[in-house]
Amino acid sequence: MKQRSPLSSLLLSAFVPFYYLYWLHVTGKAINKKGGNAPSILLILAPLLLIIGVISLGLANEAIGGPEGVNAIAVIIALLAMPLLLIFPIVFDVQFSRAIEEVTDGKLNFATGFVLMFFVTPVAAYVFQDKLN
Repeated sequence: MKQRSPLSSLLLSAFVPFYYLYWLHVTGKAINKKGGNAPSILLILAPLLLIIGVISLGLANEAIGGPEGVNAIAVIIALLAMPLLLIFPIVFDVQFSRAIEEVTDGKLNFATGFVLMFFVTPVAAYVFQDKLN
C-alpha cells in the first residue's frame, strides 16, 4: 500500500472538493489488494447519479415539449431516490470501516471507524491513513 501523509489526507479532504471520494477510491482499491473487502465508491455516487439522470430526463422532456406525464414520473423517481442519499453512504461507511478493521488487524475498530466516517470525514481520512501506513 502506498504510504501517504495522514496530515495531507486530512487537509485535502477538508478543503479540496471531491478529494475525499478520490481518497476513498484509491484506498479502497489498496485495501482490496491486501485482502480486505472495501466497497466501491459507486455505492455513494449511485443515488446522486440516479437523481441527476432523472432530473435531466425531465428537463430534456420539457425542452422538447414531450408528454407531461414524463415530468411527473421523473419527479416521483427523484423523490423516491432521496432516502438512498442517506442509506447508501451509511452502508458504504459500515463496509469500509469493517474493511479497515480487517486490514489493520484491529488497530482501528469498526465502531470508531464508522463514527469518524459518518460525522467527521476529514478526520477519518487522517486516522485511517495513519493506521494503514
